[in-house]
This record gives sequence, structure tokens and C-alpha cells, in this order.
Amino acid sequence: MPVKVEPQDIAPIRNAIVGTFTDARQLQDALQSIVGTLDPPESRPALVLGAGTYNWAAFKLVETWNARGHIADLVGGLQRLAPRSADLNRLQRDLFVTSAADLDRVELQGFVQSFIGPAPAAAWLDKLGRRMRAVCRIEFGGQERAGVGTGFLVGADAVLTANHVVEMIERQPLLADDAICRFGCLNDMDKPGVAVRLRRPKYSDSAKPPGADELFPGGAEPNAEQLDYTLLRLGRDFDAEPFEIAKVAPAVNDPIVVLQHPKRAPLRIALGRISGFNASTTRLRHSAATEQGSSGAPCLNQDLEVIALHNAARYAVGQALAMYNTAVPISRIAAALSRDHVMIGTL
Repeated sequence: MPVKVEPQDIAPIRNAIVGTFTDARQLQDALQSIVGTLDPPESRPALVLGAGTYNWAAFKLVETWNARGHIADLVGGLQRLAPRSADLNRLQRDLFVTSAADLDRVELQGFVQSFIGPAPAAAWLDKLGRRMRAVCRIEFGGQERAGVGTGFLVGADAVLTANHVVEMIERQPLLADDAICRFGCLNDMDKPGVAVRLRRPKYSDSAKPPGADELFPGGAEPNAEQLDYTLLRLGRDFDAEPFEIAKVAPAVNDPIVVLQHPKRAPLRIALGRISGFNASTTRLRHSAATEQGSSGAPCLNQDLEVIALHNAARYAVGQALAMYNTAVPISRIAAALSRDHVMIGTL
């Protein structure tokens, strides 16, 4: 998925990188974790920083990655390793995370074509529009705190989200009265979307908790029952096309699309790739840019079918830098729901 920025963007990207990774060794180590995931291998930029001052070497590094079409991989990879970097977060948001409200069909045609291959871009964008209408921002009354969460329609009155997004309702059931699923929120001014409340008194048909290592450092990896999802029931049917469940299992290096409401923002779109799976295959790892509030977002394949539910950014024990994002494979969730006699999507 080659992406390039304008020449005037090179210096700001360099400045953000050297401001976050304060010496060449730090940056070299960060590059080592990014470059091996790039595909195809022959397009991978050189890993070693060039000669000269750190500032100059970093500038040439950005130029090289941009020329190879991997600038989004560079900025996105470094942002995931340093999620608290305000400069990298701003660049990732401004340059590579697309606001759904600003989608321009003509400008996106070429970009989308490079992502989806031979499929007609116009048809893909039409389908994307239908998928966007089935994503919701999960809110609790008038709360203004960031990162409430994201959900997506899997049935006429069924919304799937991450369990940790709504676990407060389990502890305080009366909060269900204030919970809102806001669909079609493209901006908070003239396109705020449609607010739908949960069914009462039974707001959920099935739920599984997060894994131990998602709750505290050093915990055990998620097992087959720790899938971090909740299936919410709406108080009424919502008029949108539910998401389809992918029929083909995802694989390493497959492209991924995440439709999300990061930091309580209007709907955003991020593109990335699958970088691997945990040992028990209860989580896949991906490179799409996400933030607090993205939990519960649908992760889609290039045919815009659901392959996973985004649920976390993962950190090494004792480290402040994120290693990768994780998502729960939808096949695992569908199997668990089936055991609860609940069917979702088009299987």
C-alpha cells in the first residue's frame, strides 16, 4: 500500500522523529521492529541510518522511506512505539488517519486502488459508505471523558463492542439507562449522527472478559474464553446494513481497515496490515493507527468484511512504548456466541 507525502512534509516528520527518539541508537532499535513487517521485502528501505549529523541522517531516512512508499509505515510504526509523542500523534492523525466526513471520491480513487488491488474503487467506496453507517460511538449520557469506545452493527438490533468498554455497566447496571450507541457520527456539528439507547432491562445477550495480561502486567495470555467482547442489544432496530463476517481467515501481511471513534472523535478510518498472532491465536496483531476510544472497532479485510474486533495496544513488561495493537479474531467471537445460541453477521 504505497503512500507518499509532499516534499514540504519531510522536515516536520524528521523533527517529530528526532524530538521523540533523542539519539540514533534509539531510532535504530525502533526501525528494527518496523522494517521486517514491510511487504514486499524488496521494497524495504535500508535499516541503517546514514552518515552525518543525527538531524541530517534522520532527514535522509524520511526521504528514503517516502520515496519507497513506506512513509505511513514509518510514522505509524514509530507512533505505536511512542504513543505519548504529541508530535507523532499529530502527524499520524493529520497525514494518515482519514476523517470519514472528508472522504473525497475522486482524490481517494487512486489511493484506494493501490490498497484493494483489482477490485473497482467506486464499488469499494460505495460499500465503505454502507459500512460507515453501521459503526457507532458508545457514550454514557453527557460524559465528556475521552475514549468511551466504538461498536458496530452485527444484526438489526445487535452491536458488538469490547467488553472493557462497557464493563462499568456490569458493575453499575443503572448506567445502561444512560448508554447511547451513536451511529453515523461524521462530525459533532452538522452531522452528529443518530443516538440509539440500549434495550432494557436486558441490554446484553453475551459477553466475555479481557485476558489477564490485558488487565495487569505479567498476566497470562488470553485463553479461549477471554475474548473481550460484549454483544449489546438496542432498544429498537437500526436501519443500516449489518457487517458481514469474513469467510476466509486473515493471514500475516493481509491489509486491514479499522473504522473507529478514537478519543471520542467523529468516525475515523485507519489502514494497516496484520503483523502476526499470539501463541493461542486468540489475538491478532495489526499496525493500523488507533487511540483510546478505538476499542470495539471493527477490523476489516480488503473486501470490508469483519475479521476482528480491535481491543488493545500492547506493551512489553516495564516498558512505556507500545509494541503493537491487538484485536480479537471474529471467528473466535462468533464461535463463542454460537455456544450462547446467538448468531451474528453472514457466516
